Amino acid sequence: MILNLVFGILFFVILTICLVTALAEHFRWDVSEIIKFLAMAATFIVFLTVLLFPLPLSQDELGFAGINIIPFKTIAGYITSAVRDGMIGTALSQICGNILLFFFLMSVLGWYMRLYSLRAYIKWLLTFAVMAEGIQAVVSLFLGYLYRSIDIDDMILYIIGGLLSYAWLGRYAKESE
Repeated sequence: MILNLVFGILFFVILTICLVTALAEHFRWDVSEIIKFLAMAATFIVFLTVLLFPLPLSQDELGFAGINIIPFKTIAGYITSAVRDGMIGTALSQICGNILLFFFLMSVLGWYMRLYSLRAYIKWLLTFAVMAEGIQAVVSLFLGYLYRSIDIDDMILYIIGGLLSYAWLGRYAKESE
């Protein structure tokens, strides 16, 4: 599992270095633009690593994975398990993890792209929320089996995190004016 995570990070780091080199050369970026882009790229590396890895090497290594299209079903299940079975840590890590994942992603994306318009921000937020679950579905298709849950509740939590990020960015934008 650790090897899988290291491989995933290494892959995305090498990809980022190549991309930054090509973009900096093409657009003649100065140091501040390169640093800004690297911050965005690092955020995407973490985002994709959390979203896609670990990849199971076989179906025997799979945990629970399913498809949920019923809003709040999984969230209610986490809360029920937390109350009934005392699995508070699992519930908090799943719920807060998804919220924080998109809070950080959308904060950096909003800062990088200067997304202060609510309409543009919502467009990007919904695009990335759908894309996150879509990427997991596509990887599952390539593997030939469902290796991660594809869940509408994850998208709801992503959107909550993104909206919290927008509120934070709005405050940041007002303070920086």
